[in-house]
Amino acid sequence: MIFSNFMGIINKILNKKDTIYKFLQEKSGIRNRIKFFEIDFKKPWWKIFLKQRFAFALVLVSESVQSIFDSLTLLILGLVVSQQNYIYLIIYTTIYLFLEILNRVSLYTYQNAFSSIQGSLNQQGFRFFLTVDPIHHSTKSTGVIQSKINSAGSQLTGMLDVFLFDILPISIGYFSIVVTLFSFSRLLGLVGVVFFILITMVSFVGNVTVSKVFTSFWIKKRERWNAIAIENLYQNNLIRSTFSTDKQTRKLETATKDGLEARTIAHFSRSLLIFCIRLLIISSIVIISAIIINMTQSGSIEVVTGTALLLTFVRGSGQIMRIGRVVTRFTEGVENMNDLWKFINNFGQQTFPVLDKD
Repeated sequence: MIFSNFMGIINKILNKKDTIYKFLQEKSGIRNRIKFFEIDFKKPWWKIFLKQRFAFALVLVSESVQSIFDSLTLLILGLVVSQQNYIYLIIYTTIYLFLEILNRVSLYTYQNAFSSIQGSLNQQGFRFFLTVDPIHHSTKSTGVIQSKINSAGSQLTGMLDVFLFDILPISIGYFSIVVTLFSFSRLLGLVGVVFFILITMVSFVGNVTVSKVFTSFWIKKRERWNAIAIENLYQNNLIRSTFSTDKQTRKLETATKDGLEARTIAHFSRSLLIFCIRLLIISSIVIISAIIINMTQSGSIEVVTGTALLLTFVRGSGQIMRIGRVVTRFTEGVENMNDLWKFINNFGQQTFPVLDKD
């Protein structure tokens, strides 16, 4: 009965989806805020973010403060319970609501700014290839061009999201936990710092190395895979008329296996690295637990506070476990952007005007 009522509500909402979308479209003003701009491919690709510096600064501040607050939530609530003070609970709730409102505002601004950047990259990239002299296209694959632009757009999305919503919150959150450990015990803080540096270094160096070694192979094999697939569709009539269907199918199969092989090797290498990182994390938890137990037995801290402190550290350790994967995704995004910029700058030039502004 409850499930049927729930599904009925969902169906009513779906029936009005066009109305809901039009309402948000009119009230949000997003379309007017998305503005495309010129991109100079001769300059480093990261300079395109300077076009929207305010939006990125706002979301950086918001995500940083939010990550500090979230990391210490368990400890704050533990202190509220141990102190039995409702005023602290009211203060906690007020700060929580304020940070949530700030976060919504910053994300709205960020999404508009990012849409402007992504749209500009797509428009300027395809415009470049439309204006370059045709002779340069005669020796280049259309499939490779499309693959590079599309990959750069999707990788740009993932790269920014990884940095703003993964790497930044994890790093700042763990740092705030380490500072908190220092406030209770110098030994706790030192152990936290040592393991944070160790885990971060092993994770960062290991994942960047794996990405640098294997990403180039994956990019090349993926592009060949995409290029053959696209050209098979574009040249369908030619392939059929020359009775080359079996040949092209086998060619695509080989390229697909090459690409999947490169990706699988990279994933397996990362799994071995993750095993080593997990050993470091469990070691840090065991040592921190032993220190906190000793502090509660000596009466240095209350059991409730010690438990909250340990859970806070465990939560932070669980978050830092993700840093390897997110660093990998960020590094792959950087590699794809570097690859697109290098490809464009080495592709060819425009020697006669083709646009109205020229």
